[in-house]
Amino acid sequence: MARCARFRRAGRAAVVTFGATIPSQAAFDAFLADWDALYAAGTPFELVFDMRALAWADPRYCVQMAAFVAHLKADRPPLLVRSVLIVHGRTMRALLWLTFRLQPPVAPVHVLSRHDAALVAHALCGELPPVVQQVPPYDP
Repeated sequence: MARCARFRRAGRAAVVTFGATIPSQAAFDAFLADWDALYAAGTPFELVFDMRALAWADPRYCVQMAAFVAHLKADRPPLLVRSVLIVHGRTMRALLWLTFRLQPPVAPVHVLSRHDAALVAHALCGELPPVVQQVPPYDP
């Protein structure tokens, strides 16, 4: 099965690198399963989503992502400390905005442009930068 994202550990962070497309529903489901599996260790973690290669995603995945985040809030301990999203272009930023409007994030989210080269380099090594542009976390 083709995958839409590759996970690798970098210290306390998991770096998730997306390909150019989300090839199928099965690939997206595998991505969500890999993310959910990070909770199995029971230790706090950070996520770095490298989405620079992903230029477009079907908006239905925004709805599915929002439902997945709701599942994390309801059924998982709050182990995700924060996330960094490295994006390319307005289209992906708009899709992220839609996702966060449907369901606020579990933890603070820092959005970086691909042009923030030094910050991106640190994030990809698992050294998360200070706040650049933060999306407010979910606060019940």
